[in-house]
Amino acid sequence: MELTNADRVVFPDDGITKGDVFDYYHRVAERMLPYIAHRALTVERYPKGLGGEGFMQKNAPDHYPDGLIGRYEVARGGGGTTTYPVVRSTEGIAFFANLGVITFHVPPATVDDLMHPDWIIWDLDPPEGRIDLVREAALALGAFID
Repeated sequence: MELTNADRVVFPDDGITKGDVFDYYHRVAERMLPYIAHRALTVERYPKGLGGEGFMQKNAPDHYPDGLIGRYEVARGGGGTTTYPVVRSTEGIAFFANLGVITFHVPPATVDDLMHPDWIIWDLDPPEGRIDLVREAALALGAFID
């Protein structure tokens, strides 16, 4: 896959380029794939880097290559559908990195069985400067699970 605009700065505070982000995703793609493959993804894109505007993308446009990115259509409550992108391979991860994807938002179920999640995630985001609350919440959650 050809990387475009490899020198574009994505993380301005650190000087990290699109090429650096692409290389990172390339290095971790094999380990990452089992956790995102066959899931209806929402991706967070920053085509001009974090210094520019970013956006969340749920719909897979027609121009996404079928061999790399699958599609999964879901009916919306108010009518219409959302056609989510579905990564099929490590090359699909690289494809998204080239589009300026920084974050993959991954649902807890595969498109093959949406009604039976195969994992759960607790996101413990503390207020600024309150890491003690994360420790407290993690201990309480651990006790609850046990």
